[in-house]
Amino acid sequence: MNYTNPLPQSQEYMDIWFKGLLDENGELTANGSVGKMRARLTGCNFENRTLELVHPILPWEINPQNALHGGLISAAFDTTLSILGEYFCYPYALVTVTLNVTFCSPVFLESENLHIESKIDFLGKSLISVSGIAWTADKNSPVATATSTLKILSKERS
Repeated sequence: MNYTNPLPQSQEYMDIWFKGLLDENGELTANGSVGKMRARLTGCNFENRTLELVHPILPWEINPQNALHGGLISAAFDTTLSILGEYFCYPYALVTVTLNVTFCSPVFLESENLHIESKIDFLGKSLISVSGIAWTADKNSPVATATSTLKILSKERS
C-alpha cells in the first residue's frame, strides 16, 4: 500500500475534524449506533495521539441489573478507539480486528456520563494498536479498560 495521509497534521485541524465528525448532523451521528449513543468530543491531543469522548448514559442503554449494558460500553470503546485511528490513517478505511474490554465496576444511570480516553500505542503500515480507559466521575477510578487492534485497509473510505 502506498500510504499517505492527506489530512493536515495539526492540533487545530484535529479539533475541527472531530467536531465535524461528531456534530449532530455529522458523518458518524446521522445514522446508526453512534448517533443513538450521542457521543460528544471533550478533547483531543495531536502530539500525544489521544482522543476523549463523553457518552451520555441514556435510559434505553440500561440492562435488567439497572447498569449500563456491557455491550454498549464495548461499542463506546470501539467508536472512540476506532475514530482516533481513522484520523491518523485517513483516507484509508479501518476495521476492528480485536477489541478486548475489561469491566472494573458497573456503571449506573445516575452516573450520567461515560468518559472514554483513547491513545494510539502503535501505528504501523497495516495495523494500529489503540488503548482506552473509561470512567464516570473520577478518572482515577476506571470503570473499564480496553485494547484494540485495527487493520488499515488498502481501499480508501467511501
